[in-house]
Amino acid sequence: MRILKPKSETNSPVTDDLHGLTSKYPETECFGLRDVNVEAGIVRFKFIKQLHLNKMKNTGIYIHIPFCRSKCYYCDFYSLPASGYSTETVDGYVTALERQILLLSEKYGKRISADTVFFGGGTPTLLEARHFEKIFSALEKAFDLTHNAEITVESNPCTLDCEKLTAMRTLGINRLSIGVQSFCDDELKTVGRLHSAKHANDAFFCARKSGFDNIGLDLILGLPGQTRESFLRTSEQAVLLAPEHISVYGLSLEEGTPLYNHRENYSFPDEETCADVFSDTVRYLRKNGYSRYEISNFSKEGYQCRHNLHYWHGDEYVGFGVAASSFYNGVRYTAKKDVSAFIRCRTAADFEALCVTEEVLGKEERAREYIMLSLRLSEGFSVNKLKELTRNSDFYLKRCEKYIENGLLVKKSGRIFFSDHGFEVSNSILSEILY
Repeated sequence: MRILKPKSETNSPVTDDLHGLTSKYPETECFGLRDVNVEAGIVRFKFIKQLHLNKMKNTGIYIHIPFCRSKCYYCDFYSLPASGYSTETVDGYVTALERQILLLSEKYGKRISADTVFFGGGTPTLLEARHFEKIFSALEKAFDLTHNAEITVESNPCTLDCEKLTAMRTLGINRLSIGVQSFCDDELKTVGRLHSAKHANDAFFCARKSGFDNIGLDLILGLPGQTRESFLRTSEQAVLLAPEHISVYGLSLEEGTPLYNHRENYSFPDEETCADVFSDTVRYLRKNGYSRYEISNFSKEGYQCRHNLHYWHGDEYVGFGVAASSFYNGVRYTAKKDVSAFIRCRTAADFEALCVTEEVLGKEERAREYIMLSLRLSEGFSVNKLKELTRNSDFYLKRCEKYIENGLLVKKSGRIFFSDHGFEVSNSILSEILY
């Protein structure tokens, strides 16, 4: 069995500075199915020409696994339930992923330095060890992983056992994210989750036994039938297990999902109750050693999710697989949601046809996005960096002033960030600051 062995940062090749390249060559060549003439605002499709990265700048890698045993009633992520795919489909998809990743290796060798890999879905833990091994083999050829790379796999408790977890840990996966959502069985059944509270507890203990010392639990606030008391029991059980990371997401009713379509048949906790429960949860988690580093994310010291920080810091990341998004050189793009078409891809041109350009970000868009993403974090944004990004920094800083005065924003050590109360009303504040 191949064991993924990340490379030391000291072995990364010295590469050109990206900003120097883009200023010298208006038509930049970049990884991710295209090259871009930013000045002309023209996007031309071209598969993986070349990637120039600053030696010290690491990229995040996202790999989408679009398979589930069944779709949860609230989920609008792109995935296929068990009735929509076969074992052959999974095998073919993993082989296509390998091809997509290896195109980089075959043409340019180990040019890219990456410090995070994140398997999302879907339910990535439906894959067998041989599937992960195949993907990791391709990643080793296409990327230089830093010596301490964070490698995360999302999971559903009912797909985990000690044998699978031990194999995953042996392959080099060092962070596990478990979609618990609730420790109350009635709430889980109501939204179509297949696991029980016992499954979640057993999966956690198996993960510990298998050597995982970086585990995150995902919880959802606002589920049908959920009460203040039931969510308190869920949060208490999560803390009792002592994971390194806890996420608390508010339920979002997405149009087209079964939960949305039949919402009149469910009893949801009201927004005021959810807000109060969330505030209590923030204090409870803090009291038990979990610092809030992002609006919905809490961790013990040193265990923030580094991959997600790439997103929130506005860093570059590359995605593989259907529905996977990437952001590189000011361009955001997403692959089409078509597993069959993805599996049929054999050449660079085939993968090229599956890429959709969403947005070419100009300087002002980058500045607004920097504020928006940074204010999701407890550290907020740097005033000096904002000034580097835009000549209009005073416009945004002036709009921050009244919120600083009323205590919803804090200005300290050259940074602006939300207070605890400010986080609770962050959406309305961001709208006023940015637009």
